[in-house]
Amino acid sequence: MLAREGLSDLSLISNSLEGEPPPWVVAFRDEQPCDVCDEACKRRTVARLAGGLQAVYIGDGFSDACAAEAADLVFARRRLAAHFVERSLKFEPFDDFVSIVERLSAR
Repeated sequence: MLAREGLSDLSLISNSLEGEPPPWVVAFRDEQPCDVCDEACKRRTVARLAGGLQAVYIGDGFSDACAAEAADLVFARRRLAAHFVERSLKFEPFDDFVSIVERLSAR
């Protein structure tokens, strides 16, 4: 997907999904509970990778909420956008990666 959108030079960090044998199980990257939401979420990974630089977060699911709140700039859609609207948090809506690249390039 990243290559299709011209973003093959970016690294991808994600949780993994194990489907065999059923039921499906999500394996989170950071098993330690978050200091904010008390879940094994992505927030610590965002902070570690940003290392003092501006963090840009792109997401569309509710599981992105805690980590996205820690980012400096958030591109959100679907459930993540609804979460940000409910909490009156600033985000930029997006349809695809091309629109994100265009907006980041214009900055």
